[in-house]
Amino acid sequence: MKDLCIRNVHNTHEKQLALKICDEAFLESIIKRKDYQNLFSKINKFAEFIVAYYRGELVGFSAMYANDKIDKTAYITLIAVRTEFQGIHIGEALIKKCEEIALKKEMVAIKLEVNKSNTRAISFYRKNGFDKLEDDTQTSFYMLKKL
Repeated sequence: MKDLCIRNVHNTHEKQLALKICDEAFLESIIKRKDYQNLFSKINKFAEFIVAYYRGELVGFSAMYANDKIDKTAYITLIAVRTEFQGIHIGEALIKKCEEIALKKEMVAIKLEVNKSNTRAISFYRKNGFDKLEDDTQTSFYMLKKL
């Protein structure tokens, strides 16, 4: 898609902006969580943060840790595309960028956790090569994609 720009960002303000703009895409608000400041601090310091701009407008992001040198498994902690931009392959492009980064960092798989009630996200992840793993809690489970 020629109007889509996917890139890593290191700017704290741009990361905060992405979280704020895309927050409505989550079943439960990320920015209203009690632990949001701690979560953001960790993401800001350690995560690969990728943003998606469509026609110059910030429309999505992903945050992924790719620093597990033992298991060599990257972990997507957050991924979101604004509701009005879903269905035009922006999420797929974010996943592909995560895969590129993970491979460069010598990871062999990518893992994520998804809410069991989020059937749309589960379907999206399956279409993008993720398989269900064990249940984590009553409300979520892990999915894995081998690279």
